[in-house]
Amino acid sequence: MDPRIVANYRSPEGAARYEVLYRGRLHKRISDRVERRLIQRVFDRIGPQGRILDLPCGAGRLFPELARHSAWVVEADFSYPMLGRCRRNTEAVGYVNGSALALPFRDGSFDAVFSARLAHHLPDSLERDRYIHEVARVSRRWVVMTFFDEFSLKNVVRVLRRPFNRKRPKVAISTTGLHAVAAAAGLELLESHPLSLLFSGHRYALLRKVDARDP
Repeated sequence: MDPRIVANYRSPEGAARYEVLYRGRLHKRISDRVERRLIQRVFDRIGPQGRILDLPCGAGRLFPELARHSAWVVEADFSYPMLGRCRRNTEAVGYVNGSALALPFRDGSFDAVFSARLAHHLPDSLERDRYIHEVARVSRRWVVMTFFDEFSLKNVVRVLRRPFNRKRPKVAISTTGLHAVAAAAGLELLESHPLSLLFSGHRYALLRKVDARDP
């Protein structure tokens, strides 16, 4: 993960900025509404859950959507300032500081792990694989996570423009690539949904533990 991003999220100032990020510009507010509907679509499919882990939780923006499907949500983040803001904004059963690469939970501690907007911050493929193995390990059945789609219109346009604007490439992975990494972690990719076909490269993926299939 980029050290500058780490330092920003771990700082009180960075946490404060992130807390209000989706309340500011119009496109962020629209994205927030679309994202919440998409989360509900995914969780409506899998139904009520006993225990949910929200990782990384940030300032707790998406906690209300998870609380609709479980009365037992744990918020986790590697940033103490972010956890502090999350605690003020939510009513979770617990708040845990920890790394997604080495989660401080036993195997199968949660019925579902929800992990939004983290994979695209992990440019090292080994770290990304470790992260997916960890969320699979602590989940008993479901993993709902986002990834930045390599073949999304947003990413293709960014790649084409890069020689001219010199922007850093996004950390992207294809659906096929995610399927392979997930399979190695004992997960099967059931479906993935774009946040927006035109304006976002993020997709929400629903994965299930291979050994937790319905009889």
